[in-house]
Amino acid sequence: MGKYAEIMQELAAIPGRAHPATEIQIEEIEREIGCRLPEGYRDFLRDYGGFFVGVWVLLSKPTAGGEDAVSIASFQGILPGDERDLLLRYQWDRAALPPELLTIASGDNGYICLSVAGDNKESVYFWASREGDDPHSYKDMYLLASSFDEFLNLIAK
Repeated sequence: MGKYAEIMQELAAIPGRAHPATEIQIEEIEREIGCRLPEGYRDFLRDYGGFFVGVWVLLSKPTAGGEDAVSIASFQGILPGDERDLLLRYQWDRAALPPELLTIASGDNGYICLSVAGDNKESVYFWASREGDDPHSYKDMYLLASSFDEFLNLIAK
């Protein structure tokens, strides 16, 4: 197993229909989004693809909607045609998210996004998506971790 095996076991992750990504599939994602994915996330996709998990992550400050915790139900993966497909989700969210963010997980009260470029590359955010949000704004973004590895360690606690 990969470097995240212990964390995945702690999370009692349930594999979805996604399979570990091949290097070719990861490169296809990178071509579509226009940049290389952070190494930790590349490793995660290569080892696990997407999966289902039911965890809550406490936020350091409540969102504008009053949430003080983030629900995570599933991680996006390589699932062409499925709403949990990483590239399909990217295409859906492009008009609403800052261009450097990629939705990597979803839950009951929002989405988890990974910064793939810029000064905050590798940072992980909770996106409290609201009707009428300012597109391409960080207004409803809440920093969870400065890297994908830090994020996985946070949710495994």
